[in-house]
Amino acid sequence: DKGRATVRGIRVISGPDHVHKLMVKYAGLTLWLKETKPSADKELQALYIQCMNTLYANQTKELVDSCRPFFFRYRHDVNSGGPNPIAEFSFSTNVGPGAGGQGTGTGRRLSLDGISGAAHHAIVSAVKGGDGSGSVSSAGGYGGSGVVPSNDMQPAEAFSIALENVVRNVISEQNFISDLFHYAPPVHTRAAQRSNSRRSASQRSDSDSNEAAKARLGENVTFYNWVTYKVRPIENWSAPRAKLDSKGVVSQTIHFGSVKEVKSMLDLLFGSLVTQLDALVDMGTRFDPSQAVGMLVAVSKALDLCQGTDQGFLINLLERCSEKLESVFQRYISEQARAIEATKFVTKKRMGVLPFARIFPKFIAHVEGLVGETGYSARTIADNAYSRISRLIFDTLESLLREAERNAQKNADDKDAQKEQLNTHVLLLENMFVLIAGLQSYKAHGCRPYFVPILDTYLDHAQIVQRKVSRAYIKDVLSRPMGRLISFFDAVEKCLAARRDPLQTQSLGKAPLKKIVQVYSNSSMRDNIKQLYKRVEKHFANEPKLRTIVWQSLTDDILSNYQRFVTLLARAYKSTNLTLDFTQTELKRWLSEH
Repeated sequence: DKGRATVRGIRVISGPDHVHKLMVKYAGLTLWLKETKPSADKELQALYIQCMNTLYANQTKELVDSCRPFFFRYRHDVNSGGPNPIAEFSFSTNVGPGAGGQGTGTGRRLSLDGISGAAHHAIVSAVKGGDGSGSVSSAGGYGGSGVVPSNDMQPAEAFSIALENVVRNVISEQNFISDLFHYAPPVHTRAAQRSNSRRSASQRSDSDSNEAAKARLGENVTFYNWVTYKVRPIENWSAPRAKLDSKGVVSQTIHFGSVKEVKSMLDLLFGSLVTQLDALVDMGTRFDPSQAVGMLVAVSKALDLCQGTDQGFLINLLERCSEKLESVFQRYISEQARAIEATKFVTKKRMGVLPFARIFPKFIAHVEGLVGETGYSARTIADNAYSRISRLIFDTLESLLREAERNAQKNADDKDAQKEQLNTHVLLLENMFVLIAGLQSYKAHGCRPYFVPILDTYLDHAQIVQRKVSRAYIKDVLSRPMGRLISFFDAVEKCLAARRDPLQTQSLGKAPLKKIVQVYSNSSMRDNIKQLYKRVEKHFANEPKLRTIVWQSLTDDILSNYQRFVTLLARAYKSTNLTLDFTQTELKRWLSEH
């Protein structure tokens, strides 16, 4: 047992394959015992269960213990002052040991207390960089400990390896005891019998036909048939078997009656498996509950393997585990949603980038790394989580924009309200820039093709919000250097649209136009552009790339407005011979100086 194999440092259950191969030779005798003395047959079954239960209990505990170093990779001691790695992809870190049991539904703090000697030795040697003996196994394990913590393996991956090993052993054990103690439906045995009968008939020259032999073997197998026709067990124990009725016909609703006995034996053999599987889930999600969705993939894969088979014991176990993992992940997502909703906004001064704008792309990348391209329930659960979080983020940002605009309109003469509106525009532009940059970075580096359409929906939504905020910011920030000029020509445009002559309108006549041209003289316009750039530079001091983008948008808008002004002057004021005191060439030069 000390030389038991490891898989990426996890000490797996060796499985009683050697025991099965030895004991199956006595399948004929167990059939004889079952027929002649059923009570002795039951005693033999009890003895087998007693011996094998000890083996499974010990190896399962060591399997769980060997997973601990991988589950504790995100362990974060708040007193150490070190960074919490979960904060990179979580909107709330209120999910670990300090979360008061909200993260995984377990109110206890997991520690190294109670770990078996082998697992404790593995953790200590991992810290020291060796196992104390210097020997490295071919499977990647150190000596007899079989545990090698690896920063490359997520807790969900360790859980997947452990679960796959457990499932394989449960399937094999159920099939073996069904064959050894003759609880398998007759059709399973007949498949092997027919093969032996055909080989025997081809070698014999007697008159006993193959069809006659098969007709006799169509009955329940007896010890006489076993000896006469040299019947042998199927021995294909690793693959789940279809559900069959007493006649050996595939059925989705009727179980062969003796499955109840098999289930009772499995309950006794793997009595601690439910507890150990719960321990795997609790430890694997204790410090990072998002791992639950990756674990759910492994459980769904195992359930898919057992679908439509007679593995009722294993299916019930996996379904229970699936419900628990889904509950853990949903609680995790609800905690993230609460953290976003609880974000405090102070628009009286600029706040910079909000945490959720930076985290959302990393959150998607992290969860996608756990789920991958799969058709299991984890895919739908992950997609729903993205949808819920993204909707909450966008609703929060858009509601902030609407509230600022309503407040500014309601208090048009209040400078503080106008300043808050401008601060809101700056805050939203910064956050949308960081959010979009993060999503685009993930799309270019790491996003798999199957997820691109989903990612594009979030990008499109973010860009729509960004354009809306950008227009609002440009309108707001241009109100100081060009507000009166823009308002004047807006009024001219409306007047022309109503088929009225602006020169015949008192507020838009020659005198008001002349006054506007004088106010926006060549020198004053140049100073206005200079002051405008200083404001933009101040607004986006922390985001130089965004500042460049915003300034280019302002440049385009100013030049577009200039063209509109010139067109309206030529259309409505040609007779006055009045023109703007600066040219497009001068305007471009002033704008390009910054």
